Amino acid sequence: MTGIARSLFGVIGHISPLSHEYFLYYSRQPEADLRSPNIKVKVLKTPWLLWDHIALPGALREDKIDLFFSPYYKKPWWLPCKSIITVNDLNPLFNKHSFLYRLYFRCVLKRSLRTANLILVLSRYVKDQLLEIFEIDANKVMVHYCAVREDFSPLKDRLSARATLEKYGVTSNYILYVGNLMPHKNVSSLIKAYAGLPKDIKDAHSLVIGGSKKWCYRQLVRLAAQSGVKDKVVFTGFIPDEDLLSVYNGAALFVFPSLREGFGFPPLEAMACGVPVVASNVTSLPELIGDAGVLVDPYDVQALTRAMNDVLTNEELRKGLIEKGLKRVKQFSIEKTAAVIVEAFSKVADKREKPLARE
Repeated sequence: MTGIARSLFGVIGHISPLSHEYFLYYSRQPEADLRSPNIKVKVLKTPWLLWDHIALPGALREDKIDLFFSPYYKKPWWLPCKSIITVNDLNPLFNKHSFLYRLYFRCVLKRSLRTANLILVLSRYVKDQLLEIFEIDANKVMVHYCAVREDFSPLKDRLSARATLEKYGVTSNYILYVGNLMPHKNVSSLIKAYAGLPKDIKDAHSLVIGGSKKWCYRQLVRLAAQSGVKDKVVFTGFIPDEDLLSVYNGAALFVFPSLREGFGFPPLEAMACGVPVVASNVTSLPELIGDAGVLVDPYDVQALTRAMNDVLTNEELRKGLIEKGLKRVKQFSIEKTAAVIVEAFSKVADKREKPLARE
């Protein structure tokens, strides 16, 4: 379950008591279970090549669906009803994917944008990108922020997190990163910035990198060795949901130096747990974090080092960031996210020709 999936499940659970009937279509039996009198779960066991464009639209017609909501950019080539799509980000257009994949993404997205009745995006940054790259009506695009799970919160006894941390090999205070290890996450700059910290700070804090050991893992391990901090950098691998709360709460500082984010859950989750945040000052992150974190140029390793050092050594700054973060994250509640999605559903279901844009 990614952050977007967790947010979506929380929203569906929140809006399902309303006087509508919801059908959830899956390609396989879901691991998470949503139970409500208003929710019907259907598993369409069809080869994936046929699922999107044959099995799914056939089920929509059979069930007499009025509105189809896709939580990502794809939708069936034909639909028997109105539709809303979600564009989470445009990273496939910029990341180092193959030419054929980039072409596929652009073509599929372009058609979905043209035929959808309404387009939801996760930030104003993504909306601006869409309007710049594709010729679409701005009134057709609505910004809605994802919800941060309610169970992300400060633990009363942070020492209780130590048992969870020990199984990941974390035995000291630490600086934390959580996310995948793809190049645009800029974890290499984080390792270099950590290596540049004063010796007493490194002696007191390890660097914990949480994320599946794919993509650039081996290159990052080599970089840690070349930077002289191999013994201080802990690669945990993927951290399951049941451990994530403890891992966040145990951190002295959370750092997120990403170069490109359509939304960006980890810094918000860290703030919800009462952890100060240093993050990039590019793409959607300033929009989400505001003044509740220290924002720096992710291309400037020395600036990243200075920001980390300032938060770890300035107790007044640290307390201020924690207080602002806990307040800021309330803007990303399930109630607010659900209200926007319900509004989007209503606008399209009401057959308005041009839904009003929402920031």
